[in-house]
Amino acid sequence: MAEHAPQGYQFKHHKVVSLDEYRGVARDIMEVNHPVADGFMQTADIRGDIAIIQKPQDRAIDYDQIGTVRIAKFLQMPRMDVWNRNNIVQTRKESDTWYVAVNDQELAQHVSRSNEGGNFDKAYVDAFQQEVNKGIKDVLKREKLLNGGEYNIAFLSSYWTFLTKDLLLLPLVEMETLLHSSSPVEVLHGTATVAALYAGANAAFNVLNLFAVGWGKLRDKAIGGRDLLYKGISYPEYDDPFIRHSIPELLLPTVPVDRLTRGMVYLKDHGRDLINKVELNPTPE
Repeated sequence: MAEHAPQGYQFKHHKVVSLDEYRGVARDIMEVNHPVADGFMQTADIRGDIAIIQKPQDRAIDYDQIGTVRIAKFLQMPRMDVWNRNNIVQTRKESDTWYVAVNDQELAQHVSRSNEGGNFDKAYVDAFQQEVNKGIKDVLKREKLLNGGEYNIAFLSSYWTFLTKDLLLLPLVEMETLLHSSSPVEVLHGTATVAALYAGANAAFNVLNLFAVGWGKLRDKAIGGRDLLYKGISYPEYDDPFIRHSIPELLLPTVPVDRLTRGMVYLKDHGRDLINKVELNPTPE
């Protein structure tokens, strides 16, 4: 689904940000800055493609030609109730794709009112960029904190261990270390010991999540279909956000708050460059 990348650029992440499906206002003068978008996808390790589209309207009119008479049929479109709302931009996940839907008509009206007499194209692209950034931030938070709405074994076990170990047990153990240390050396040694135990515990729980992926695959193959454990709770997939892939990341918290933080910082520093304005008739040098 990726757009045609700049010549010579090679995507480093297996998921992409795309404008391919956007057919709204100013489509012909906007393009994704692939190096910046790819940098974000790598930094945050986003596990689904991000497609930027127009906000679907509640109703659309479809015309069928019958002889010389056109008959208008009102088709009910999917309602936006299941989309995550954020004013002009809304987000939704379908299968392995995140959709960032921009209400281009409302945005264009807003730009026209606030930019009277100015360069509409530039103002619209800037405003569009800001809305896309809001949508992508929402995608980042929903994926890294809510597992994209997939409440499987890895998601539930990760939060249980994160809440008990990171937010309750770890502070108590560290406080105990500080209270019973009589010198800076003992404090340093105790803190290093706690950090090592913490990393080891993370690795153990993250490996268990990986084991759940493999066990789920075996169960699916054995029973010839998807195995739901209890009321829709399932085994995780290898590409789920709560599944750590590399050995260094196995030492990190079971909830991917590190990726959330890094992704938010990346967008703060580079988000304004995610969408480029295309010059249709560049001035010859």
